[in-house]
Amino acid sequence: MSNDSSAKRSRLLRIGLPLLILGTLAGIAGWNRQALKDAWDEHLQANRIDGATSPNAGVTRPTKRPLFELVPDKPDTIRLIDKDISSLGIHVYTIGSEPPPNKLRLPGTLSADPNRFVRVHSRFPGEVRRVGTAAGTNRPLRFGDKVTAGQLLVKMWSKDIGEKKSELVDALSKVHFDKIILDRLNSVKGGVVTERAINDAERNYQGDLVAVAKAERTLRSWNFTEEEIAAVHQEAKDLLAGTVSITDDGHWAEMEVTAAQSGIIVEKDFSVGDMVDTNKDLFKIADLDRMQVLANIFEEDVPLLRRLSPEEQNWSLQLVSDSRDKVIDGKFDQIGMIIDPNMHTLVVMGFIDNPQKTLAIGQFITATIEIPGDSTQVVIPVSAVIEEGATSAVFVETNQEKREYTRRRVAVTRRGRTQVHVTSEPNAKQLESGIQGLRPGERVLIDSVVELEAELNDLASSAAKH
Repeated sequence: MSNDSSAKRSRLLRIGLPLLILGTLAGIAGWNRQALKDAWDEHLQANRIDGATSPNAGVTRPTKRPLFELVPDKPDTIRLIDKDISSLGIHVYTIGSEPPPNKLRLPGTLSADPNRFVRVHSRFPGEVRRVGTAAGTNRPLRFGDKVTAGQLLVKMWSKDIGEKKSELVDALSKVHFDKIILDRLNSVKGGVVTERAINDAERNYQGDLVAVAKAERTLRSWNFTEEEIAAVHQEAKDLLAGTVSITDDGHWAEMEVTAAQSGIIVEKDFSVGDMVDTNKDLFKIADLDRMQVLANIFEEDVPLLRRLSPEEQNWSLQLVSDSRDKVIDGKFDQIGMIIDPNMHTLVVMGFIDNPQKTLAIGQFITATIEIPGDSTQVVIPVSAVIEEGATSAVFVETNQEKREYTRRRVAVTRRGRTQVHVTSEPNAKQLESGIQGLRPGERVLIDSVVELEAELNDLASSAAKH
């Protein structure tokens, strides 16, 4: 292969490779195409190749004419020379006087008010014998029915109920007969009955009273009402009087389960004849006149909410399923304390009235919270920020006439999709670490800042070597 061909390939590489690199940078940074073309034409003119084709001459390397230079007396400052920065397709943004109000939009759901939500259990393991009827009908209760506090829900049959009732009846029976024996012994004239026999009878009677109290406490601990306990006492009296038989009529071991609050049955999970234990939810009853709102907020936005006063804790709710975009105003009153390990969000909670029962458990909503602007922060476009690990920096225009731009480390307090909030008043610790504030009225570069930082680093590295 000839040396002439090698020289041609060298020229192609020297021209084509810079073109490829600049074209890639243009796609990433969004530089103006015409501006790049003009800058490249100027670059070719300044670095024109007068190359010799002689095998021994080699190829002369052109000297690149720089567009930027360091400012010697200003650290981290670069100056644009022989070129207007706007012609390169990058622009300057003037920082406003104060951040505008910020709107947080939080996805969430509706749920039942936990203070008005009841899970109905049986107090004893046993069999479901009968289900209560819906108001104004003869049909059994079902999902969606409205119930009132104290209404019969189910009747349970349990051997434990029968045994505990029978223990009380047995104790009452012993009290009755041991009292008769004690009274007879005390009525006998002295000397006929020994004192020991009287003491034994007294002890038996007192033991019977203790057994009665124990059986009653057991029933009360199982939430038997005083009326139900009184019915067992009456049952014992009737047995002793002989007015009823001892045979079980099928209701002795039954017990009623009633509604603890008024509301709507949102779940029913059994059928008549099922054997259930005390852990099973027979019904779930919810008072849907008021719903709980659960919205999710990212942890970096939580400080914004915590700074709000109780009077400012307002939000507007929009139902995702409502095509009319109806907005419901409300308040939130609690911010969760547990961060979701996967989403890194907290739960913001509040309540909303639902008198018409138009809202449903599990319904998706969007909660919008307006955060007042913070005078200690400024807002700049996200394209102005250079992210390097945990640090952030921007290029600030420090001399407009001389086109000088200084790299400045800043503290980003909040990141959005198009804007970031930067502190204008760093604290002592931030100042010690080299972070500086941004002030209203200052101008920052918002295009090609990554490329400019690379240029600044290259120039600083070259200066350090010399």
